Amino acid sequence: MEVSSSTCPTTSPLADQMNHRYISPKSARALISYGQEFLPTVPAPQLGRWRECTDGQLWTAVLCQIAVAGGADGGDRLKANLNDWADEWYSRLLRGGKTRAASVHAEFVKAGVRFVSKNEPAGRKTLAALANFKTLVDAGGPRAFFSEIDQMDEPGRIRYIRTHLRYVKHKGSRDLLIGLGAVESAIALDVRWKNILERVGVQVPKNFQTSQETYEQLEQELLQHVCGPLGATGAHLDRAFFAEENYLKVVGKEARISKAGFKGSLPCVPGV
Repeated sequence: MEVSSSTCPTTSPLADQMNHRYISPKSARALISYGQEFLPTVPAPQLGRWRECTDGQLWTAVLCQIAVAGGADGGDRLKANLNDWADEWYSRLLRGGKTRAASVHAEFVKAGVRFVSKNEPAGRKTLAALANFKTLVDAGGPRAFFSEIDQMDEPGRIRYIRTHLRYVKHKGSRDLLIGLGAVESAIALDVRWKNILERVGVQVPKNFQTSQETYEQLEQELLQHVCGPLGATGAHLDRAFFAEENYLKVVGKEARISKAGFKGSLPCVPGV
């Protein structure tokens, strides 16, 4: 893959310095080199794949964003457990208002989701899941919810998810939308990305996951200084660097991806 020079805007020295607040030209070149190797090995996320999803599959995708907080393994198990009956379970939840909380809690416990106690059916994650279920239903169902979001621009979609779904913040909103093919100019920054960036010499701010300003600045620098020259979308770069083999090439074989970042694939399209 050749680096494209046409995608790199010309800036003044002062503006260029501001645009390299975190990612230096040297670090950007290292990431570009990795990107040239990694991008051909991982397909770009399918744009608009959410349209192929059922209500049950979209609800599961939203639920998995709560499950992966604190560790991806529980989210992977939840995805596997719900894969064959996501639509049936969603229909049951619609009908069973009084048993909804117990049902959600039981699935979390069965999947071993972190921070969910077997003896605490009304824990934070369960309550967040119930709130998000209500948000989706009030919009007319998950498909109607994402159809409404599809009318917005990409920053608006990210902002809407972050402000309307509980337990889904800066990283989670992007991870969800990238997995559903609903955004391209976004990167789901997590501890995994922190490890990658630090390995190429970037001093990652401690508040990169909690500060909107810091998160967006770091994301924009990756989009401008790495994705731009590569001619790649942020979504594709994100998934290429997340692939375990690629990730370990950057951070070293001693790292474990399940501990390095909390990002799970999303069960939205059957067979994917």
